[in-house]
Amino acid sequence: MIKGPVKNGKFSGPDRAGTRLAKKLIKNLRKANGFSVNKLSKATGITRKKLEDIETFREWGCFIYVDDIARIAKALGVGPGYFFDRNMLD
Repeated sequence: MIKGPVKNGKFSGPDRAGTRLAKKLIKNLRKANGFSVNKLSKATGITRKKLEDIETFREWGCFIYVDDIARIAKALGVGPGYFFDRNMLD
């Protein structure tokens, strides 16, 4: 079970540490698997622009939809939990 803030299907929070970690891991895993942003977009059905936003940390609008994490994880061959800090899981 996720202890971090998930509200209305979005993963974010005041310190956004978990969101920053997930964004970094998504980008690193995408590159490690030889996926361009366009290739991952086609594999997930998530627009290229949205994927670029997901991989970029900004103070404003810093969230990731849980269903997007699931789609990205499936395309990259991992479970959704891969993108979360182990300290945030029971």
